[in-house]
Amino acid sequence: MSDRSNAQRLLTSQAETLLVALTVQQYTLPHTPTKRALASVARQEALCSQAVDRALSWLDIDGTKSLGRLRRTELVQLARCLQRFSRHLMLSPRTDVAARQQAVATA
Repeated sequence: MSDRSNAQRLLTSQAETLLVALTVQQYTLPHTPTKRALASVARQEALCSQAVDRALSWLDIDGTKSLGRLRRTELVQLARCLQRFSRHLMLSPRTDVAARQQAVATA
């Protein structure tokens, strides 16, 4: 039981870290296109670049829309999707080995 709560806390803290990074990007560079800001956060946090594309398409967010236009709820959803898709892509056995190596190399 303790292991499960520790894992949940770790996952929540990663999503919180992503949310803070997105919020900082939103307030410091509000006119940056969302996709470019997410790519920057993905490099900072060592996330798979495919997770960015999947999160944007899953939430139906236009990547050319400026990051400053997103609401707080959209940022929260985006952070959680990034964390979930990144974790899924890194653990998935079907994921291309080159994509995993690229994600690790950009870290």
